[in-house]
Amino acid sequence: DTLFISNQAGAMGKDVWVLASEPEPETMQLPATPPAGMAHGELPRRAAENLFWAGRYLERAIAALRLLRLTLDPLADSMPAPWTTQRLQALVQTLGRLTANHPGAATQAAPETLPHRFLDLLTDAQHPGGVAFNLQALGQATEAVRERLPEDALHLLTDAPWPPTPADPSEPVERLAVTSQRQLQALLALAGALHDALEHDTGWHFLELGRCIERGQNLGVVLRSLLCDAASPPRLDAALAFCDAMPAFRRHRQQRPETTVALELLLLDQRQPRSLAAQLRAIETHLAALPHGSDGVRLDTAGRLALEATSRLRLLDLTTFTGDQGLDAAALDQFLARGEYLLRALSDTVASIHFQTPAAPHPLLHVPADPP
Repeated sequence: DTLFISNQAGAMGKDVWVLASEPEPETMQLPATPPAGMAHGELPRRAAENLFWAGRYLERAIAALRLLRLTLDPLADSMPAPWTTQRLQALVQTLGRLTANHPGAATQAAPETLPHRFLDLLTDAQHPGGVAFNLQALGQATEAVRERLPEDALHLLTDAPWPPTPADPSEPVERLAVTSQRQLQALLALAGALHDALEHDTGWHFLELGRCIERGQNLGVVLRSLLCDAASPPRLDAALAFCDAMPAFRRHRQQRPETTVALELLLLDQRQPRSLAAQLRAIETHLAALPHGSDGVRLDTAGRLALEATSRLRLLDLTTFTGDQGLDAAALDQFLARGEYLLRALSDTVASIHFQTPAAPHPLLHVPADPP
């Protein structure tokens, strides 16, 4: 008993051999040949998980920076318009919800303290949901699959202008706007490199699936905050700017009511890359390309969740939300909340199927109990 050694007791071992209980068979079972179009070999669960979350952290940081850019614009204006104050409050509250910060504390803060809060959001890696936190998590996820990434993406990750720096209370708003814009440009370039240069194998589908799920969830959070808050009027302009759909809105707003056109662009128009319909269509495509255990006739749990989310959107009648009284914020909020739930459940299902090991690890040795 005095010579008992175990890793659990703090010992370290090198070149450890575990003897089998029976002789190893002479024949080796070779893996089945992958179907045409599939990547050579199997994708490890850990690599799939890191690619999936790299996509999610990438989109999470992009969404926060896009919204932060919209929020900083009126602050940098020396002659703000009368409607700027209410719009700024709505954007600050939405930014707080998107970055897992308390929205009430931000909206009630004095305007002169907002730049300090935004600087913390950009540079404080200890703030869960902040830009620096998401960029740090993105770097960790991509480092774990570095050998699978294209050279262009690796160069962008190496030269990215986002190392967290201490907050400077004297940082002007204009400097914050420039910093956030540079970070956003670097992330958009990285997203383009990953989409265009990464081999479109199973790992690429996991990466893009994570991006689409995160983009759909972020869209739901932003729309619920900007359009469904009973305490403030709907901010269609900010929602359209967040999704980069303002040019299309200007082309079509003369034909139908503005609220109907905006909701159609944000929710139903698959031609808009950031619309909810575009995300759900891409999710179905990437799910179909993943290895799964279904028999090809019945949908698995992830497929059923994606189908439910897509069917709800395709059957949506926008007149349910628009009428003589204007936008029905409560009905829209209920619809978006259900969509957020389905996307969260879909993400959890993908993780349970593809990332978690089928059996929990168990120790090979047990540390003996201490003598009485």
